[in-house]
Amino acid sequence: MVLDRVQTLQTIDATKDILEDRLGRPAPLVVDCSQVDDVDLSVIQLLLSARKTAGCFGGSLLLAGISPALRGVLERCGMVGGGAADPFWNGGRP
Repeated sequence: MVLDRVQTLQTIDATKDILEDRLGRPAPLVVDCSQVDDVDLSVIQLLLSARKTAGCFGGSLLLAGISPALRGVLERCGMVGGGAADPFWNGGRP
């Protein structure tokens, strides 16, 4: 699944609907974030929730291609860098 360029509070419902459709499967879901260039915290909250939901269905959610814009938001909110070591944000398994 490739995330659209805009991942903000105004567009997050569309992303949520797509994720919900694909999370009910036991296979891993890879979310490509390389195209994201307009982003806010809503997508981070959604991806964390989606990772948890995938686990409840026996699957997993993995990220690929973290864009510079998404990486910047992750750094500003303390999800990466400065001692934060969750491999999820770098494409690793939770």
